[in-house]
Amino acid sequence: MDPQSQWAVEQIQRYLRDGNTSAVIEIATRLLPLLRDDSEAHLLALQCMALAYERRGEWTLALQNFEQCRALDAGSPAVRSSIARVLLKMGRYPQAGNIFLDLTRLYPRSAEYHAAAGTALLHLRNPDAALHHLRRARELNPADPYVLNDLAGTYFLLGDLESALSAYKQAIEHVSDSDRSLLRDIRDSIEEVKAALALRREAAGKNGEARVENIPGSVVQQPSGPEPEPLDDTARRDLVRTLLLERMGEQGCRPRQILAALHLWSDFVETLDEEKKPRVTSRIPERSVKPWVAAVAYAIGRIERTPWGRQSVVARTYGVGERALAARYSELRRRLQLQKNDPRYSTAAGYQAPVRIATAG
Repeated sequence: MDPQSQWAVEQIQRYLRDGNTSAVIEIATRLLPLLRDDSEAHLLALQCMALAYERRGEWTLALQNFEQCRALDAGSPAVRSSIARVLLKMGRYPQAGNIFLDLTRLYPRSAEYHAAAGTALLHLRNPDAALHHLRRARELNPADPYVLNDLAGTYFLLGDLESALSAYKQAIEHVSDSDRSLLRDIRDSIEEVKAALALRREAAGKNGEARVENIPGSVVQQPSGPEPEPLDDTARRDLVRTLLLERMGEQGCRPRQILAALHLWSDFVETLDEEKKPRVTSRIPERSVKPWVAAVAYAIGRIERTPWGRQSVVARTYGVGERALAARYSELRRRLQLQKNDPRYSTAAGYQAPVRIATAG
């Protein structure tokens, strides 16, 4: 690289480090035709422009420039990895996954490539294969909080809650204080796993009554033995809890939201006097309980401001009439003095998906 070309490329790299992507693109666009006789400088300028477009979220232009880099240096693993990273961001998961998997075969001791392959496989709904690569990434780089975070998320998806909690706790030990976003996500995920563990214990205590296959880490309990004895008041009250576990799990609610619903129902029952309590908690058969179940779910949906937290949506989802739902919800709201974003039942920190883009841009 001649001195003049080197100086020009260094200026582009400096603007990229400073985050001035507009200057990078403008200068590189003017300089690239002048650098065609200097292949090294030309490649570096192209890479800088591709990274600038990537940081701006202009995936198509980023991909086009990285493809030009590959034409100049087809054997570069860094260029191939950059192409796969952009493909992943574009949602082209099979193509990205194939590149990352190929890189793990060529460079089996690269934690970065194993982590990226694991991320791609998660997007392809193959958590078992993702687990293999993320475990390998942890072996190669045990102090990377991003790898540990992804590994924990994979354990969570597979229902191994104890391993998920352990991995999240390891991740939080290695997060720098400056990475507040990751720190917040991990802390929130830890609370999510703790809630899932609590729900699993709740379901296990039902002696086979709860159908909880939709709760991560849960094992379906199958009823066995003779016909059960008639339900007492406690068991009848538990039917609401059982249905909350089942229906909110089917609905795709987060564990913390389901746990909040169970807490809300318990708090409501405690507000009832001894005369009123049996009339509310002894509703059998199931169709008489459903309005209460829907009302509790609706209360959580309103507090959390979820897309499904509208009265008509909840009524349709739970198969109850809107008037019955509204009446039960009014009773819950009056007795518990429910408020917007009620801190007793809100998971206000918000939930982040465990999947992330593993390689830095």
